[in-house]
Amino acid sequence: SFVAGTMPNPNSARDLPVLARQSGLKDIKVETFGVSTPYEFFLRAIAGSVCKAAEDGTIPRSEAEEFLAEQAALQQSGDFFQAWLFVLVSGTV
Repeated sequence: SFVAGTMPNPNSARDLPVLARQSGLKDIKVETFGVSTPYEFFLRAIAGSVCKAAEDGTIPRSEAEEFLAEQAALQQSGDFFQAWLFVLVSGTV
């Protein structure tokens, strides 16, 4: 999506197990976990990407404004929820 387009390597999590194996690690273990984040984190991490996507013409400005307003309304009502998914890859030498 447009947020992934603002990241240096949005597919890095998918690549990590292969990169670990190619680097010579053995007994590769992959763990995934999610972390819920507060609205303030959303504003810092995502809102800027949404606005930039609208400025660049990637998404319509009205769509960006609608999405941000919806998130603000969810925060106001106590229903805002956002989670980030992480991948941890480990192995032995």
